[in-house]
Amino acid sequence: MNNTAVKKLKNARLWLIFVLCSLFVWVIAFYWIAQPSRSEKLEIWLGADFNLKSGLSAEIRVVSAEYGIKKCTIESYDPADSYYAQAFAMRANSVDLYILEKKTAEEIAETKIFAPAPDAADAEYLFIEGERLGIKFVGDYYIFVNTKSDKQPELLNSVIAVLLAGAEE
Repeated sequence: MNNTAVKKLKNARLWLIFVLCSLFVWVIAFYWIAQPSRSEKLEIWLGADFNLKSGLSAEIRVVSAEYGIKKCTIESYDPADSYYAQAFAMRANSVDLYILEKKTAEEIAETKIFAPAPDAADAEYLFIEGERLGIKFVGDYYIFVNTKSDKQPELLNSVIAVLLAGAEE
C-alpha cells in the first residue's frame, strides 16, 4: 500500500461511517426478517368514512391470534377520496376481508374478487347476480371474503362473527 491509502485508512471518521453503515444494514435486515409472513397476517379493508370501534378491533386481534395470526391490519379508506379506486386496485388481492358499501360492492363484484359468503347465524345476506356474496354489517355496509385469501375458513368465520357481534352493539 502506498502512504496516502494508509493515511486514509487511519482516519477514525471513515471507520465510524463504515461501522454505522454496517449497523444500519444489519438492523434493517433483522427488522425485515422478523416481520410476520403473509400467512401470519390478517388484513381487513374498511371502505368507509368511519373506523371500527377500538374495542372491536382489539377483539378481532385476540380472536385472530388464536389461529396463529401475529399481525392484524384494519385499514379504513374513504370512498370519497379521489385515490380510492387506485388504492383498492393496488391492495385488493392482498386483503382477506372487505367491508364495503352495497353500491361499491356491486360494481366490484364483476371482477369476481368476492368468495361466496359463509353461513352466519341470523345474518342478512347480499345477493349479487344470484350469488350470496356479502353479509350485512351495519347500515348499507356488507362484509365480503376475498377469493384469493389463503386463511382458514374457521379464522375468517370467527372474525366475521366478531364483526357481526360488534355491529349489534
